[in-house]
Amino acid sequence: WQDKSNELKTIQKEWKMIGFVPKSLSGDLWKEFKALCDSFFNKKREYFEKLRASQNENRDKKLALLKQANEQKESDNWKEVSQSLIQLQKQWKEIGPAHQRDENKLWRQFREACDHFFKRRNEHRAGRGDREKENLKAKEELLTEIAAWTPEKGKRDENVNALKEFGERWRN
Repeated sequence: WQDKSNELKTIQKEWKMIGFVPKSLSGDLWKEFKALCDSFFNKKREYFEKLRASQNENRDKKLALLKQANEQKESDNWKEVSQSLIQLQKQWKEIGPAHQRDENKLWRQFREACDHFFKRRNEHRAGRGDREKENLKAKEELLTEIAAWTPEKGKRDENVNALKEFGERWRN
């Protein structure tokens, strides 16, 4: 569009430089030339209006995805939110571009939200092996303690409370 616009502007300048034509023809020639130029610029305007409308629609769709990503980025529901964010990323790719001034800003914010969640998830997973080893050791110690424990005769309530305590410690 820009190249053709520049080309048409050059033609308009040439038109003005050519000089006069017989008066009987000048009005009709000018009207025809002006109508052709106007037609071109109207089509150009319509094209860019449709493009802007499409870009604005894409921006709104991306803003909705960004909002969803920001709402989920602090979640500890690792599996569900991981799948959800991956789906949001796929949807993002399917949406056409927004205006360039919006596109880069929105992408950066969306990426930051996703990266924030996945970084937290990876940090959580990195420490999981150590936590599981600590939990195994604590449960083995508790099993040893339970095996050594014997209920006291005649102290039913105390024995039940001791068993409940063992259960609670196991869950913790």
